[in-house]
Amino acid sequence: MSSKNILKLFENLSLDEERRAAVAAIPEPAPRYLIAMTPRSGSSHLCDVLKNTKLLGRPGEMVSQMFIPNILKSAPAATPDEYLAQVMRVVRTRNGVSGMKASWFQFNDFRGAMQDESVFRSYRFIYLTRRDLAAQAVSLYCATSSNVFHTNVEHTTTEREKLANLDYDFQAIKRWHEHILAQELGWQAYFAKHNIFPLSINYEEIEHDVTAVVKRIAHFVGRPRAGESATSESIFRKIGDRRNVEWAARFTLELDAERRVDKAPAAAA
Repeated sequence: MSSKNILKLFENLSLDEERRAAVAAIPEPAPRYLIAMTPRSGSSHLCDVLKNTKLLGRPGEMVSQMFIPNILKSAPAATPDEYLAQVMRVVRTRNGVSGMKASWFQFNDFRGAMQDESVFRSYRFIYLTRRDLAAQAVSLYCATSSNVFHTNVEHTTTEREKLANLDYDFQAIKRWHEHILAQELGWQAYFAKHNIFPLSINYEEIEHDVTAVVKRIAHFVGRPRAGESATSESIFRKIGDRRNVEWAARFTLELDAERRVDKAPAAAA
């Protein structure tokens, strides 16, 4: 995925000008927030609960190359810059709040396609990670290997069988572990460069008490009363089971052993 691929999505578009004008007439949302997430960190569950408040926007992966073509139908735009403004109006709730979520790679590609990314200076950033990186990497390995990502869709028998019969693969999990770390470093560098001090939350907090997390977000975006309507109800459920826990423990031990071997020659020298 790259910025060039994002730009291609806006080439030779046949825009619904009536819809385009109608969306442009919607008041500019304020405040706006962006959940800077890493994959398998609980973002889908969190965003569903945020959406259910009906007062904290309807956050989703608005700048994902995969979803932009379909979103353009409801938020017509000729350029990435216009698209971002349009889509944030579309997902605005009646109290003016609008939000979105993005992985580092999605965000970095999209902003690279924009003419003026300074608009993000007006966004409030929420940094979502997962403390247990091994468990996160295992979850991402299982999801990508089986295509079973979420519980809100009906998976095929083949997909369910792939997940059930999946074998442990240290090297594959390690690649996803590195993928997650790369995203964390990308976000952290971006925050440091632009003097952004995000609200930091994590998967484990969402798992423990998602309503408390939503209330923190509501305060952070300046709409504390919006958090009062939060409930833990969500269409998303945890997919991981005891096998995930065992694989995460195994991966942690094997990764530690590998690192010790790598350091041994240097120590001997």
